[in-house]
Amino acid sequence: MENWLVEQLKAIRAFRVDADGYDWFSYPDVVLEIVLDAPPTPEQTTAAVTTLTEFVNGYNKWHFLRPIHYVAEIGDITRVKHPRGIYIHMDFGHSPATALVAAVKSLEKTELPIFRVTLQW
Repeated sequence: MENWLVEQLKAIRAFRVDADGYDWFSYPDVVLEIVLDAPPTPEQTTAAVTTLTEFVNGYNKWHFLRPIHYVAEIGDITRVKHPRGIYIHMDFGHSPATALVAAVKSLEKTELPIFRVTLQW
């Protein structure tokens, strides 16, 4: 299943998606490192969180038996932080991993100058 998910994520053409270092045993907890072309402004951070929150609300409306639990921006991350990165923690709860693919794809609809999205745990 991992290979299929990685293939789906790498098929996104609007920006690069790096899932190679992600520990799939950590799912449903995922940290999305969204690296932009320049350091993010507060408005860009808000836009990323809003886009993913709207995705979750729409997803949960139709998948209420296996909902995504939450989306939260991580202001202080203990790991090495990319200077152009936005860090968002998502708890996918009991939702299938295809919800992760759909969440990352939802970022394609933004005006954000996304260079890369990396999955972390």
